[in-house]
Amino acid sequence: MRYLARQKRRRPPCRVDSTRPIRHASDMPGRDWKRLADYVTRARVDAGFRARRSFAEHIGVSDKTLQRLELKHEPVSPTVQASIERGLDWSPGSVRAVLEGAEPNEQASQSASAPVDPAEAAEEFRENLRRDFNELMARVDQFIEQQRRSG
Repeated sequence: MRYLARQKRRRPPCRVDSTRPIRHASDMPGRDWKRLADYVTRARVDAGFRARRSFAEHIGVSDKTLQRLELKHEPVSPTVQASIERGLDWSPGSVRAVLEGAEPNEQASQSASAPVDPAEAAEEFRENLRRDFNELMARVDQFIEQQRRSG
């Protein structure tokens, strides 16, 4: 009986109007997406990423997302914009600056990120995981030994 009483007091589910498009700040007029696409493509190639797919993997976005920007000049989300900035060693806000007609600002290091070999990265990850696992198991063994000694 209490279950039914609680169930009646619950608020109805939130309804979302899917007929109205959601607009991001990146969709706003006055943004030159073709200009950004040209800058990103040129900087990507200069950084050693001749293949768009390898750069997309490097920055953690899908190849289709990067393709929509570079070939179709379609807007991308602020999250993708930030990933592009990090991947090209641009300072935060550089994508917005390019969209508005200014030049991108490079990070203080002035060096673009070098391509990462996926096989090397996977091997490094495996080694780190193996080391961490062994350390954890050593701690577990120590704990078990302490418990046995104490009683």
